[in-house]
Amino acid sequence: MKAIILFDAKCKVALTPAGATCACVPLVMGPAHPLRMERMNTPDRTSNVRLPFWFGCFAGLGPWIVVFMYFLGGGNFDEIPGFVYGILIAYLVFFNTFPVNMVLQ
Repeated sequence: MKAIILFDAKCKVALTPAGATCACVPLVMGPAHPLRMERMNTPDRTSNVRLPFWFGCFAGLGPWIVVFMYFLGGGNFDEIPGFVYGILIAYLVFFNTFPVNMVLQ
């Protein structure tokens, strides 16, 4: 079986933060558990531990960089239909409401 080699720089930008997060999270926070945030922030806590949140933000940053690289890299902004701008703005709003909600809690 041949290994898949990613030559596209945009793929490397998208996958590097996620790979780094997968490698570093167990070293920093212990073995994986689906309820890690709840285990680290028990009801009797005096302060919040936001480390899983920041690791998730870092892992999700790469794909957004690639989206904007493709969007802004074309250069012909007159040829982009208006609904594409609307879709990009809607994605930004909808995907970022969850992290904003987490910070406001």
